[in-house]
Amino acid sequence: MQRAARQRTDQKTTHRRLASVAVLTTGILLLGAATLSGVSDASSSPTTISVSQNATWGPTLTLKNGDTVYRLTADSKNTSVCTGACAKIWPPVLLASGQQSPIGDGVTGLGLIARANGTHQVTYQGIPLYQFVGDKAPGQVAGNVKDGWGQWWSINPKSPHTAPKKIGGSAVTTTTKAPVTTTTKGPDPTTTTTKGPDPTTTTTKAPVTTTTRAPVTTTTNAPVTTTTRAPVTTTTRAPGGGGGGIGY
Repeated sequence: MQRAARQRTDQKTTHRRLASVAVLTTGILLLGAATLSGVSDASSSPTTISVSQNATWGPTLTLKNGDTVYRLTADSKNTSVCTGACAKIWPPVLLASGQQSPIGDGVTGLGLIARANGTHQVTYQGIPLYQFVGDKAPGQVAGNVKDGWGQWWSINPKSPHTAPKKIGGSAVTTTTKAPVTTTTKGPDPTTTTTKGPDPTTTTTKAPVTTTTRAPVTTTTNAPVTTTTRAPVTTTTRAPGGGGGGIGY
């Protein structure tokens, strides 16, 4: 009887051990599945590239939800130089988990490049695409900036390799050149021509100075007056001094 009781005790111990092994195995399998599910390119929603009409920048490449995508001018065709800290500020646009190729909603020329961590980054005409953590809402374009990694642009699909232009504004400017000034002196009047960087030409003419001379004053002398005196009359008296007779 003692032997039978010992056998029943051993069987219970074995069952408990098997149950513990089963629980441990299940936990390992679940952990492995969770880990594998985290090794994916992006979310489960397929990555779709669209064209949105931005109020400031015109036609702009975006994700399907309206988030703006950017390019880094330091990248070469089908090559991304944005890694490490750069990729945290400018996350690459990646394929979704299980997605084989990007979807273009009215966009052609999409492709893929493999990154060092095994993910696949979406490209447009060979240009690697990124997002910007500074954009807080769909349609926002806060990433047309120059930083330590280079110049970043939103992408106009009609001219993806050039700087985007604001509607009614000017292109993104990274270098400012001083205006060239050319001075041309004319005989009369002097003309100064200033050429601006745009180029804007402004011509300023110096005022013409007219000198008025005072009139010449002619002095007329009064005529010379000649005085003619009457002749002097001399009276000769006869000697003797007497009256009016003739002396003898």
